[in-house]
Amino acid sequence: MHIRFVERAEYPPNQCAVTLSAHGPFVDTGKNMDTIDGRVYVSLQGIRELIKASPIKDELDAQLKERDDEIARLQAELAEADKFQEAAEYTLAHFGGKVQRKPGPRKKKPE
Repeated sequence: MHIRFVERAEYPPNQCAVTLSAHGPFVDTGKNMDTIDGRVYVSLQGIRELIKASPIKDELDAQLKERDDEIARLQAELAEADKFQEAAEYTLAHFGGKVQRKPGPRKKKPE
């Protein structure tokens, strides 16, 4: 049997193996164990508790921080691009085609 999400525990003991709660949804492990007299279910709250107790939490927190930092960097980059666009639109609106030439002295054509 495959691991799957279910809204309610269908087989005894009809509760989460971690929290002992009968409130789902659950991960149905598809495994029956004689020691707990039935199917092994883990509720979403049970999964949260398992993650908090495991070293994977630190890894997940580090990944979230990396993502948050990347989002902040991209938002700052987007804000700069928006400022540049506003300045370019303002310049074109006020000076039109006069801005098409490069600044600085004109180069003389060789004769």
